[in-house]
Amino acid sequence: MIQPIYLHRDPFPDIVAEVSRKLLPQLKAYDEAITGIHYHFGHPLEIVNTLGKYEVGTSSKFDKYPLVAFFLDTTVQRGKSPGIYGEFNVHMAIIRECLDPNQTADERDKTNFIPVLTPIYLELMHQISLRGDVFQLPGQEMIPHDVTNRYYWGKSGLWGNEGNIFNDWVDCIELNIKLKVFINYCPKQVV
Repeated sequence: MIQPIYLHRDPFPDIVAEVSRKLLPQLKAYDEAITGIHYHFGHPLEIVNTLGKYEVGTSSKFDKYPLVAFFLDTTVQRGKSPGIYGEFNVHMAIIRECLDPNQTADERDKTNFIPVLTPIYLELMHQISLRGDVFQLPGQEMIPHDVTNRYYWGKSGLWGNEGNIFNDWVDCIELNIKLKVFINYCPKQVV
C-alpha cells in the first residue's frame, strides 16, 4: 500500500532549514535582528494566529520573520504518470515584516525584496532543485511555478490588497509551485 505524502512535513522543513543555513550569514550582515528563516505550515488564518502569539517586546518577536509559509490545503493530482505518486500544487509565501507601512515600492525593494525576500526565493528554488530523490525535476530553471511580488500583502476575501491579513505590515513573494513526487519517495513517518 502506498502511504500518503505530506510535503509540508517532509521534505519542506528540511529544505527551509538548509535555505536558512546557507543564507543566515548574508541576512545577518544586512539585518542583525534576523535569527533565521522560519517555517510554518497550515491554513493561512492559522499561520496568522500563530504569528500573533509571538510577543511584541520579547525576543520571540525576532523568530517570526523572515518566514516561509506552506499554505494548506494542498491539491494533489494522482494517477497521471507512471512512477509518480502525484503532482502537487504547492502554495507558499516568503514573508518579511515591513516596519514602515508608508514606504514606497522603491523603498520596499531596497529594504525587503532585494536584500531579503529575493535571495530566499532563489535559494528555496535551488534547494528544491537539489531534491531529485523526491521530485521529478528537469532543472531549477524548469520547475513550473508562478511567482508574485506582493507589496503590502493585503486581502480581498483572503488575497488581494484591501486590508492587511497579518497583524504586522508585511511584504511577500507568493509562490505557486507544481511538483511531481516520485512514488518510491519514502518520507519520514509521522507518528
